[in-house]
Amino acid sequence: MIRKKDLKPLIKKIFTGPSIRSRLTRTFLPVIIAAVFIIDVLVRLLSSLIRINPALSRALIAAASAIIVGIIIAKLAKSIGVQIDKTHAELVKKDEELVKINELFTMIAENVNDVFWILDAKVENILYVSPAYERIWKRSIQHLLDNPLTFFDYIHPEDKELVHSVFLIQKTGKKTHIECRIITPGGSIRWIEGHGFPVKDASGQMINFAGIMKDITERKHAEETLRSERDFSDASLNSLPAIFGLVDFNTEKYLRWNKNFEIVTGYSAEEIKKLHPFDVVADPDKELLVKQMKLAFVDGVAFTEVNLVCKSGKHIPYYYTTRPINVNGSPCLISVGIDITNRKQAESEWICEKEAAQNYLDIAGVLLVVINIDMEVTLINRKASEVIGYEEEEIIGKNIIDCFVAPDMRSETMAFAKELLSKELDYAETIKHNNIILNKKGERRTIEWNSVLLRDDTGKITGILSSGEDVTERIEMQNMLTQAKNEWEETFDTINDAITIHDNNYNIIRANKTALDLLGTSLSNTKEFKCYQIYHGCDSPLPDCPCSNALKTGETAVYQMFEPKLSRHLEIKAIPRFDKYGQTIGMVHIARDISEKVKAEEKQHILQNQLMHMQKMESIGRLAGGVAHDFNNLLSGILGFCELALMEIPKDHPSRERIELILGLGEKAASLTNQLLAFSRKQLLVMKNIIINDVVANMAKMLKRIIGEDIVLELKPAKTVKNIMADQNQMEQVLLNLAVNARDAMPNGGILTIETANVSVNDSNVEQTEGIKLGEYIKLVVHDNGSGMDNNVLENIFEPFYTTKDLGKGTGLGLSTVYGIIKQHNGFIDVSSKINEGTTFNIYMPVADTDTQKVTDKDEEQAAGGSDTILVVDDEPILLSIIERALKPLGYRLLIAVTPEEALKINETYEGDIDLLLTDVVMPKMNGKELADIIASRRPAIKVVFMTGYLTETTAHHSSDKMKEFYLQKPIRINLLRQKLREVLDQNEK
Repeated sequence: MIRKKDLKPLIKKIFTGPSIRSRLTRTFLPVIIAAVFIIDVLVRLLSSLIRINPALSRALIAAASAIIVGIIIAKLAKSIGVQIDKTHAELVKKDEELVKINELFTMIAENVNDVFWILDAKVENILYVSPAYERIWKRSIQHLLDNPLTFFDYIHPEDKELVHSVFLIQKTGKKTHIECRIITPGGSIRWIEGHGFPVKDASGQMINFAGIMKDITERKHAEETLRSERDFSDASLNSLPAIFGLVDFNTEKYLRWNKNFEIVTGYSAEEIKKLHPFDVVADPDKELLVKQMKLAFVDGVAFTEVNLVCKSGKHIPYYYTTRPINVNGSPCLISVGIDITNRKQAESEWICEKEAAQNYLDIAGVLLVVINIDMEVTLINRKASEVIGYEEEEIIGKNIIDCFVAPDMRSETMAFAKELLSKELDYAETIKHNNIILNKKGERRTIEWNSVLLRDDTGKITGILSSGEDVTERIEMQNMLTQAKNEWEETFDTINDAITIHDNNYNIIRANKTALDLLGTSLSNTKEFKCYQIYHGCDSPLPDCPCSNALKTGETAVYQMFEPKLSRHLEIKAIPRFDKYGQTIGMVHIARDISEKVKAEEKQHILQNQLMHMQKMESIGRLAGGVAHDFNNLLSGILGFCELALMEIPKDHPSRERIELILGLGEKAASLTNQLLAFSRKQLLVMKNIIINDVVANMAKMLKRIIGEDIVLELKPAKTVKNIMADQNQMEQVLLNLAVNARDAMPNGGILTIETANVSVNDSNVEQTEGIKLGEYIKLVVHDNGSGMDNNVLENIFEPFYTTKDLGKGTGLGLSTVYGIIKQHNGFIDVSSKINEGTTFNIYMPVADTDTQKVTDKDEEQAAGGSDTILVVDDEPILLSIIERALKPLGYRLLIAVTPEEALKINETYEGDIDLLLTDVVMPKMNGKELADIIASRRPAIKVVFMTGYLTETTAHHSSDKMKEFYLQKPIRINLLRQKLREVLDQNEK
């Protein structure tokens, strides 16, 4: 119930309300006035009739009026109550809707990535800023609300004028759009795109100004990258000496071309846009061009020779390579053409030279015959025609076997020719062989041939060139001499010792087969030499020669000696021969080859030295690996904090240059540790199937720049080589280090030769290389003709920090790095050298079991973050600090452990998922591999990334079917760490 004291204000409130006041004015007030007027008239009329006292009359009028007004007020109160209840219900409903709208607005504004803001109608005070402001601006919202004008302090100096102009436009109530840069507290620059719009009431009056701002830094970077890539593409195409064109196959119009296309054809860019591809091709070649364009879509590539027609009308022969390409869903053709004017001219000159060459061949004194792979004669000179008895026109184009090879020799000759055509011979390698032919008269003639393979420009075998000599008479004479020789040497030839009979003047009268084999000569030749000439290669007897002593003393002389001329160790026995008067008339000289016995003794000594050398190198390797491991941990701290500092300070900060200098020195130190690891065979390798010929070819251009113009680089790759399993970067490092050493050995110029070959190491040749095993290998030979090395240098050449260079001109790690790389690849290396004759390195790499696999390199990109949980384990606190600072800003949840024991405790107690384990390999009490196995037994889905300073037996031989393992080489680089973790986390388990 409403109390009396509350009635007045309530009524005042009710009646003063706009809706109540309106209803009262329109409805009840006129009724009350009319009712009071009527009552007053009635009372006055009644009082005049019955003569009522005026005071009573006024009282009656007042009472009647009060009753009427009371009735009207009662009615009015009831109506007002209903109205109040209705209005209250509507207000409650609208208030609830307003609360819901406000909640929805708050939820959207606080969860979107963009910043939502509201200014007052004068655009001077900030009414609202969404939480995304703090993520993008890296500043407090409250600070901005308290100090609105500081917003301009965050704008990049170059963009402040633009932002100020937009701010003035906002005050006019117009929509705005802007792209500008801001500077975060860390000094980084971000691009912001903003949209502003007025908020108006029902009458169109602006009550607020609102807008949205978003971070477009990545988009700006992408746009800049696209511009750079386009500029690079244009520069690359314009630098081509060839002409380039891209044609839309449907519209038959040029979409793109290089500057050389304009220069050669004489057409401007605007003219080329309107050209048809046929407009720059000679009429006779247009049909061929259409055919080749269609062929390109079928085969993927087409090659065409056409005459290019310039704007001036000049015709230039061009060789085109055409390939199909899809551009924005439309089929196109991309063509590259090279000017072949010189080649055409050379072909014409070659025809003239061929005619002249035929004349030269005809005056040669030997038989010259050329056949193709079908055994057809394509060239024959006059001497061959005379011996065979056929004229040139009778034999050209005919099968050489059918024409003049004796019937009983045809199958043998055919087999020999096919074998020769299938051999992988070097270009200059010559094959000697004999065969019997029938001339036109039917006479059998024996021809001694020297044959070489003919090849085209691509190296494909096209035929055989043979030069021959008719040796029929010579062979008959040799046969007769051989028969006579066999008769008188028969008694000597069964003895294993080399026996020669001498006269008093040291002339060799007779020699058995063993002696001839030892001396490498025939019996007829021995009569032309004295024994000291043929044995020792000197002009007089040696002072301590057994023969001289036997002739002087008349007693048998026995010696053991090494004969340099024969390269053999011999046991010599000289027995005097006497006549019937007891006078010496000569001697019997018996030489027994004891080289194998001496070689066995020397081999044992060499093996012992090799073992000692290997043990020494292994000890040095362990030391180098240990030093590199500890140094890598220190470098991880130096490089990591440098990188973190560079990420946090502005580019124009005065300390940035000094930090970058420290980072550069750290990277050089890391390079030095990599060399130590390579020598100690503890470096992590990225192994894949590679072809060594491709590696050599790709490195040739760089090597030419390194060795200089006064050194000639000769490449002699085998036609085909098998694959090897190797780290391509490390093999390139081997070639680079050997080339640098060769350059330093040839200060006045010279020749650097690189050869490759397939070799098979078996029992017959395994002893030629130190420590090599039986099997198939690719042999890489690097040879220079420089100053060479003596034996003292050769013994120490692969030891680290050993160098013959002047102080400050070498670290002594180049060849030790090569040695370590080859050994880590299970390969073998030996070196031979002579003073002033040069040095040769022979490298043997095991053949791979599988074919070459194509590996696509990924471009380096900025690593993304995530909300994954990572357990980090390392006994180096500095490295843990760097990892934490590198990963936390990306959103990762990090669980840090300094020891394996702490990591196992976290593994047991942590209730959530652990997505990845990032652990060092070498730690006290428990290594990273053992730790990973234990954790994976409880969390099978966990992924593992190992950090290691060097390769150990643990990392090299450990395997586990419970997890996929990945490695990061120390010193740890921040961006590489972020990329590797993101890459591993994004991989699906297979």
